[in-house]
Amino acid sequence: MAMLRHEEVKSCSGRSKSPRKVGKRVGGAAYVHISALGELADEERAQIEAARERIGEHWNVAKITTKGVSLLAYEDFETAAFPRLRHAWRLKTDGVDHDDYTQRDNPPILHRKELLLGANDPRVELFADLTRQIVERGLLADPHRIGTARAWEKRLEQAGVVVIGHRLADRAAPIARHRTAIARNRLSAPMQQLVLHGFIADKVSVFDYGCGQGDDIRVLRESGIEASGWDPYFAPAAPRAEAEVVNLGFVLNVIEAPGERIEVLRRAFSLARRVLAVSTMVTGQRPADGLRSHGDGHLTSRGTFQKYFAQSELRELIAEALGRDPVAVAPGVMFAFRQAEDEQEFLERRQSRERQWPSGVGLGPSLRIAQDNVQRSRFTPLVDDVAATWLELGRPPLRDEISPLTSAALRDAGLSLERATRLAADRVGHDRLIASAISRREDLTLFLAMCKFRRRSDASLSERLRRDVRHFFSSLAKAEEAGTVTLPPDLPSF
Repeated sequence: MAMLRHEEVKSCSGRSKSPRKVGKRVGGAAYVHISALGELADEERAQIEAARERIGEHWNVAKITTKGVSLLAYEDFETAAFPRLRHAWRLKTDGVDHDDYTQRDNPPILHRKELLLGANDPRVELFADLTRQIVERGLLADPHRIGTARAWEKRLEQAGVVVIGHRLADRAAPIARHRTAIARNRLSAPMQQLVLHGFIADKVSVFDYGCGQGDDIRVLRESGIEASGWDPYFAPAAPRAEAEVVNLGFVLNVIEAPGERIEVLRRAFSLARRVLAVSTMVTGQRPADGLRSHGDGHLTSRGTFQKYFAQSELRELIAEALGRDPVAVAPGVMFAFRQAEDEQEFLERRQSRERQWPSGVGLGPSLRIAQDNVQRSRFTPLVDDVAATWLELGRPPLRDEISPLTSAALRDAGLSLERATRLAADRVGHDRLIASAISRREDLTLFLAMCKFRRRSDASLSERLRRDVRHFFSSLAKAEEAGTVTLPPDLPSF
């Protein structure tokens, strides 16, 4: 084959080598990324175009042999360090052979992906650096033994390393993430939101990424929904399958490595054909007093890690990882859409009609109380007080931010602040809560920007304002940075 890169490569002695060939060569086959087709010889490019016309589908790698062309669909090259094979199509005289690897728990994977790219592709340097790292660690020895996902993960584990983004890192002392998975007899909060907004319905596939003990899957299946899931501890052999709806529920907050959070977000989103629901624990949801600091979160007495996210912090993380702005639907719950059309339709539908509770899916006791009984509940006055405080603050109130009378009444009634907050959210509606949060954040942004120009420090802020800063921005520096762009550039200092 005459597949050539249009560049010369210098040897260590300074003399020029022959031009490098495009594509990764394995045996008698060459693998080429779709972005590098322009560097192929006319004959090979014509073969691929002919195969593309007959096969169609969404593929990203062409496999060229003396017997013909196969088109392959691997995981996204941008996000997957070692992409897994999902689909393969081969031309036959009487049709097309299709192999679906999404239902296999040990699919083939791809190493040295920089070799598949064109000479001037900006990704080559990053991918080649990862290859250099794994070669230096001796991880590519016996390459015929590491061609599948399971074998490669075992090789990494034996070497004591993990892959974070496109870097290798030493495996730290294990944190018992699986201990954070709780058993429940009702749908989790993000799944409830997906049901509430009509994304989970008959004939819609749902995948739970990090499904824990699988209670959400069980409840959905009992309701006739096509649901499956994967979990690194409870269901490691289950395939990570594409679905119209993917849930990443309370996973990011138990991951102690920030780079790994981005990797997990991208991998979960790559499986979502329509929408990804992302949820985390939020700042103030649980007391952090007495917990030991670890990275940007805390270690618990059970050996688990917890990271509490401000709403704005979660939004920024999703936007950075996925390159698109998510839509907040509840405190700590956001949707990221595959297509802009789906997002616009969702926003329009949410504003133009009242939500209806879909039938056939168990929503759990807390939401049933909110739907059917809260108007008649003896807790209504207490819930109203909590709701009013929430709307004023733009965020869930802490215990010392509600009136002493309400706090005492909640205690006497046996109603926790956490439950009262959930009931308050359902009573006033998440749209109003999100609107109050946006309004409060805008007011706070302007106020803190003016403080910066007046040279006031964090020490001059009240405890309530410090809490607001932590909730909406995570730090005063980020708040001031957000506020600076709202002020005229020639505004004088005071």
